[in-house]
Amino acid sequence: MTPAADDGVVLRCIELTNRWKENRLIHALNRLSRHPQSEVRLAAFDGTAKLSNDMLIPVLVRLVQSDRAVFRIYGLEGILHFGDKRLWPFLRDALADPSKSVRIYAVQALSEQPAGRERSGNLARRFGVEPDPEVRARIIEVVAERRWSQHVSLLHRGVSDGVPLVRRQALESMLRLRDRRASGFVSRQLRSEDQQELKLLGLRTLMLLESSGGGAGPKKLLEEDGDAAVRQRAALTLGFLKERAGLFSLTRAVQEDESEAVRMEAAAALGNLGDNRANRALVETIRRSSESYEVRSAAMLALAKIGSRESRQALSNLAIEFNGQPLGKEIQQLLGRLRK
Repeated sequence: MTPAADDGVVLRCIELTNRWKENRLIHALNRLSRHPQSEVRLAAFDGTAKLSNDMLIPVLVRLVQSDRAVFRIYGLEGILHFGDKRLWPFLRDALADPSKSVRIYAVQALSEQPAGRERSGNLARRFGVEPDPEVRARIIEVVAERRWSQHVSLLHRGVSDGVPLVRRQALESMLRLRDRRASGFVSRQLRSEDQQELKLLGLRTLMLLESSGGGAGPKKLLEEDGDAAVRQRAALTLGFLKERAGLFSLTRAVQEDESEAVRMEAAAALGNLGDNRANRALVETIRRSSESYEVRSAAMLALAKIGSRESRQALSNLAIEFNGQPLGKEIQQLLGRLRK
């Protein structure tokens, strides 16, 4: 049972050690605590734990205090697997290790301790002083994985982090926790977000959380963003969430946006809002001869979906105005379906 032996042979020897419960092999198991293969190290830690032998503790302490980062990670691996409370102070200290890799592993090891929820405050405090974005992202991910609702404020802070990696992880974690309280933070961040991927992810997050967070973020993206795909998703979000605060932005988009796809989505969103104040813009869109058939059709369906007396009267007037034309026939068919 030495690191020089074949991995398969070593694993078989550890298996026999576990079966025999032979304490004299504890030294061989301790030698394997520095084995380069993770599978062998874990098997050695497991074997030592099954022997209920405290000799593993000084071994792990020496590892986590090693000058080499890779050995410190080995030690954290053993602490994670061994789960002895006497080792928790070393685990806590590892959160401030000079090596980013060690700190990331310390975050994981701490979260998997038997009383990880009780010790989660260590991670929350570390987040506030952690300089590396990868470690901050990992802390946020662990909060979501463990469903530590007492630390959702880290997600709220993370969504406005200066590094896109952390912001992305915060949004993904919000979806995992379905934290509706986060919608306001997401909407606010969308007003200044500069990454297209994160704009789209933020809008998707609002839809899945079923809350617009006041609608300020989607409204600004619809009005000002230079990417048609983002504006289209913003219009979809406002309509899906029935955000009445977006009414003016949507009516303007259906009339003025340069993208046909955005104008169509804005028309559909106005139908979802069900607000009579959108009738005029929709009627003007239908009357605009230069507009595409797809956008005009979407505006007709939106008027029908609003379903008020005023919107139906507007459709009836348009049917008369376009009598004998294909558009008039379509409006008549639409009115017929509404009557039924």
